[in-house]
Formats: sequence, structure tokens, C-alpha cells
Amino acid sequence: MCGISGYYSTDQFFHPEDLDLMVRMQEHRGPDSSGTYRDGPIGLGHNRLRILDLSEKGSQPMHSACNRYVIIYNGEVYNYEELGSALKTNTGTPFHFRSSSDTEVILESYIAQGPDFVKNLNGMFAFVIYDKELQEMVLFRDRIGIKPVYYFWDGFHFAFCSEIQTLKKIGKLNLKINYSAIPQYLHLGYIPAPFTIYENCYKLEPGHYIRIGASGFEKKKYWSLLAAEKKEVVDDEPTAMKLLSDLIASSVQYQLKSDVPYGIFLSGGIDSSLVTASAVKLAGGQINTFSIGFEDQRYNEASYAKRVAEHLGTNHHEFIVTTNDAIDTLGDYMSSYGEPFADSSGIPTLLISKLARKYVTVALSGEGGDELFHGYGSYKWATRLENYFIYKNRFLISKILKSTSSDRNKRVADMFLIDNKDALRSHIFSQEQYFFSAEEISGLFALNVLSSDLLEHLLEFTDTTFQNSLEERVEHRKLQPSEKQAMYDIQYYLPDNLLVKVDRASMHHSLEIRVPYLDHRLVEASMNISPRLKNNGVAKYILKEILYKQVPQTYFERPKKGFSIPLKHWLRKEMYFLIDDYLSPANIKQAGLVDCEYVRQLINRFNEGEDYLFQRIWLLINLHMWMRTNGY
Repeated sequence: MCGISGYYSTDQFFHPEDLDLMVRMQEHRGPDSSGTYRDGPIGLGHNRLRILDLSEKGSQPMHSACNRYVIIYNGEVYNYEELGSALKTNTGTPFHFRSSSDTEVILESYIAQGPDFVKNLNGMFAFVIYDKELQEMVLFRDRIGIKPVYYFWDGFHFAFCSEIQTLKKIGKLNLKINYSAIPQYLHLGYIPAPFTIYENCYKLEPGHYIRIGASGFEKKKYWSLLAAEKKEVVDDEPTAMKLLSDLIASSVQYQLKSDVPYGIFLSGGIDSSLVTASAVKLAGGQINTFSIGFEDQRYNEASYAKRVAEHLGTNHHEFIVTTNDAIDTLGDYMSSYGEPFADSSGIPTLLISKLARKYVTVALSGEGGDELFHGYGSYKWATRLENYFIYKNRFLISKILKSTSSDRNKRVADMFLIDNKDALRSHIFSQEQYFFSAEEISGLFALNVLSSDLLEHLLEFTDTTFQNSLEERVEHRKLQPSEKQAMYDIQYYLPDNLLVKVDRASMHHSLEIRVPYLDHRLVEASMNISPRLKNNGVAKYILKEILYKQVPQTYFERPKKGFSIPLKHWLRKEMYFLIDDYLSPANIKQAGLVDCEYVRQLINRFNEGEDYLFQRIWLLINLHMWMRTNGY
């Protein structure tokens, strides 16, 4: 796991000190060593966290055996040994690797096979390969978007990095706020790719690569989630159990490869418990596990993780978070994510990463299980809202629910308030997360730089691109509403929120996180498992059945909580100072982003007992905290 950075410009726009600055900015991603390479229009920078081949032979930038190509690389390719063996066999002449790193295998495979070689890689990655002869670079991102790539492109100058705040530090780029991204943030809690908070700055979408050189700038997709969909699904439970069990075991086996100590994030929930059980079975010896809990027992699930750890015989480490711990972490939270980001579980993720780094350099985590196997409540809402009777009467249902005194009913009432069925996916996600609906944003957003038509287009962006991708499928079957909602999450929520959270929090503490559920083989297989095996009234049914063969079912007979913090309680007491400071009338007016009176009424409603509004308030706190931190 590392940090990559660099530039391409034919007019000497960038200077050597720009590259040096980028490398310094990402030192936390790779504190073990760093290096740079410059040649004509390009500069390449690398920060290394040693995981495989701890010798200097694995250092980067790495030159090819023929000395024509250079690579910088962030991530892990787990099947590198098989690829290396195939390379030796297929070249026709004996090939001798100079290192035992996956970096060299990637570089030499590219030389032998060209850009399409990326389809053979199993792993998480972002890497650049530069051709000295053609003075051309190719920048790849993995299929699911586990590893980040941000880039600046104004039509003349190109720069890239692993973290967007690195680009912000290059003053000559003169980055300006992309105001059109703010409504998307208020609706989703993150900014969806390819957009970022800055103009001319973008996220490279998962499963894409960029080629830039004398022939210009080209972006190309090499993998699509929906291309893996087949006409027939696996509907036989024993067959599905065997298929998934084998793939999970294979993925975990791959991801246990490491030349440094490793462990597992264990929450005590289904996903992380299955990863842990698989690792214990495969690895031999005692594995380190890490969990986090809270003083507030309503949110504390540490005892469940400890019980699973004791059953599996792991070397377990537990950290109980206090409100002061969370407050002390706010600075790291703001500096780590680089743009407005409202997932408050980023705070405990930072804390558990700090704990784990005292013992290990690599940790496995359970991200992806909910999306692949339908664990969220939003998938039930997708089914409900595509019911003709319910959708037709949605406004009446909402009115009835709003008229009650129940806080829960008032929250649920917002789910029925949708005018445009074409925006159903983002609306369900937004309201399941308690964020601002499209209608609310129209009243909240204060800037006049966006017309109502443009605002509507921005809020429907993810729905529109998702629907377009559905229409591009080679083979078609009738997708159930829950499948479409889950695919939407895999395309947006997973790479632009969950994986951002994990990558920035862990790399802030120089810790590599691996995610076995997001092995592309497992992702593709899950797309073709019958929805009834994923949720038959029991969420993640098939995954649970696999787990219960290894850990007693009684350990998990409790309501799902997720990795959440007592935010609504903290905002009422110990963290109320955030509301007083960042959402004060003076600060709201200075930022000029949202309507001051609207925010005042929102805070009053929260103070008077409408608890579910805490997420909307957190969105606004984060937005204004980001504005101040970044000098806007």
C-alpha cells in the first residue's frame, strides 16, 4: 500500500519542487521510503509502505528490465505469483525477475501484453506505467474502486495523486470550488465520481484507465459490473453455498499474503465474523483481531466481537471510544478526507486504525458484504416503492405519517415524498441515510449560480448514469428492485463513500486495509445469485448460512446496528459546540452556501425533539468545517 503522484505537461508548467511537494504530502501513505522520476514532460512520485518484498529491490519508481518503462503503484495484486509464472512460460525465453514483488510482475506483464493485461489482475490497485520512448503514461484504477485516483485536467496540464488535498497544495493549479458538487454532497453525503469539490479535478472511475501523451488525453473503461450479469441466476441453495464458500476462502487465502504482520477488523457482525472465521481456518496460528466500542451501551457492540473472537481463538484487542476521543479525532477526520464527507463512522475507523497499527501493518475488513448480499434496509424500500399501489398513494401515506407524533413516522414519511421516479435510487439512499431530499435542497441551497434545471440534473446524475449502464447490458434479465438498488450502491456508495472512508482512515495511520468481499470474482458471482438467497425475509441469508457452519447462530441474534457512533446524542450535549460554531448565523452567511433561516429552523426542530435531523445537521457542520479549514 502506497501513495502515488505525478504530472504530465509539455510546456514546463510543473517544476521539480511541485513533485517533491506531492511526495511530502503523501508521506503517511508510505513512510518506509519515497522516490521520484522525471523525464521530459512527466514527473512520477512514490511513497512506499513495505508489504511484499521488504528489500530495496521492491522500491519505486521501478524500471523495467529493458529500461524503457517505469511504474509507480499503490495497492496489492494477489495473483502475482501465477501471473509471474505465466509470464515466464509465455515469453518464449527465460525471464528472471529481479525482485519478489508484485510491482515487477505488473510492469513486465504490461510490456508483454499491453493495457488489456489489467483484466488478468486480481487485487486492489492504482498505478501508472510510463513509456520513455513514446513519452506516454497510462494510469489504471481497479475494478471496484478500492484504491483512489484523483486527477487535475484543464485540457493542457495533467496531475494525479492518491489524495485530493495533495492537488490542493499545488498553488499554481489555483483550485476553485465546484459549487455544483455541493447539492450532490447534501443529497448523498459524498461527492460521486467523476466529480470532486474542485473545478477541473476529478475522480477516475473504477474499472477505467487514462492514457495521456503526444496523442492527447483518452479515458477508457475496461470493466463493468453489469457486464458480469448472466441471463440465468443460481437459484439452488447448496450450489450457491458451495460457490460462495469456495470464493470467499480463495479470496481470504489470497489476501493473507504478506511479509509483515496482519490482523482483522472484527465488529462482531456477519461480514467481519465470516472473514475472521475463514482466516483462522486457513492461516494457522493465532490471528490478531481488533474491535471498537462506545461508552454509550446503546451503541456498544464490543462484547459481541469479543465473544466471536473467543470462539475462534484470536488474539483480540478492544478499544472503547469516549466522546473526548471522538472530539480529539475531528482534526484528523477533516484532514484525512480532503473534501466534504459526511460518514461519521470515519471517526471510529480512524481510531481502530490507530489501534491496529500498533500491532500490524495489514488488516482485513468486511466492506462489501451488505451490498453484495442485500443487507441494507434500502433494498426493502426499493421493493416497496416500485409497488404500483404504494407509489400511486405515496403522498397520502406521507401525509398520514407526518400527522402522527412519532419521530420514526416523520422520518419514514420523507421516504414517500418523491416527485420523479427516475430519481428513485438516489432518493431511497438519501432518505435511508436521513440526508436532504431533492425538494429540501431546492429550499436550502442559497447560491444563485445554479439554475433549478441544473440543480435537478445534478441531483439525478447518479440515477441517470446508472440507468444508462443498465441499458448497456449485453445480456438482459428482469432485475428485481432490490438488485437494482444494490447495484447502484456498488457503483456509487461503495467506491465513493465506504472505500474512501476505509482508505483515508487507515492510510492516515500507515495501515493497509484489504477487503476480501470485493475480490472481483466474488463480486461477479454475487451478481448472479438469486435475490431470494440473499434476502428471503432474512437479510444476507446465504452469507449467514455459510457463517453459521463455523460460528453459532445464537451469537448474531440481535438487530443490525452497523458501524455507527452515538452522533445524535453527542450533538445534543458534548458536541453541541459544533452547531454553535460552524452553523452560527455569522458563519453560514460568510460561507454563503445555504439559506441561514432554513438552517436556523432545522436546528430548532432538532432541539425540540426531531432526532432524525441529526444527519442533516452533521452534513452542514462538515460542509462548513471544510470551508473554514480550507480557507474559503
